[in-house]
Order: sequence, then C-alpha cells, then structure tokens
Amino acid sequence: MKILLARTEGVPEQLLRAVHTELQSDGPLSFSVAPDQSLCLEDGHSPEVFFNALKSNRADSGIPSEDYLCTLTERANENNWFSEFDETEPNIFIHTEGWEFVMLDKCPAEIPIAYQVLANFLQREV
Repeated sequence: MKILLARTEGVPEQLLRAVHTELQSDGPLSFSVAPDQSLCLEDGHSPEVFFNALKSNRADSGIPSEDYLCTLTERANENNWFSEFDETEPNIFIHTEGWEFVMLDKCPAEIPIAYQVLANFLQREV
C-alpha cells in the first residue's frame, strides 16, 4: 500500500521531509513525497474545501485510486480537528500547527503528525 505525502504552500518542505523520515520503516506501507509542488486550497475551512483540493490534485497528478494522498496543511478546518480522512476516496489532510498546545513535552511536530498519518490510514481501512 502506498501513501503519498504532500503539502500546502504554508507548510515548509523541511517539515514534510521530517514526517517522511519518521514514517520510513520496513513493512507493508510505502511512503513517498510528492514532487516539489504545493497544493492550492480554495477559500474556506470546510472539509469539502480540503477534499476537493485533494481530489483535483489526485486527478491532475495521475495518482492511482488505491494509493493514499495525505496532505499537510497550515490551515485549520472548521471543526478544529488535527486531521480527517475522506470516506469516499483515500485522501487525508492533517493540520500542522498548534501541536505545542497539546504535547506536554517539547516534542518535534513531525512526531504527532506522522502518528496522524498512520492513525487516519488505519481508521479508514477498518
């Protein structure tokens, strides 16, 4: 199973690469980073705004329907959730800001973000 990691314009490429590094392991999941491009979002904070952008990117990039597209974004969603998955397609978005308010230790943001990638994948697959 492949999971492609992407980002929106406000997420530093360094953070995307750090999350990718955290997810690297030997196992059934394969993680890769989208080519150096950032995803554009329409105005708004609804899940539809995020999922429409992922669907467009998926179509434009020719991402196979069985592969996951996980996009890191600096934009909060209307529910103020850190992440959400699309029930109709294997798309996930993860909010990259605000982790310092929920992590008790000085934990690098890539650790809880990488966890969210895996948690959303597993929740959607069950």
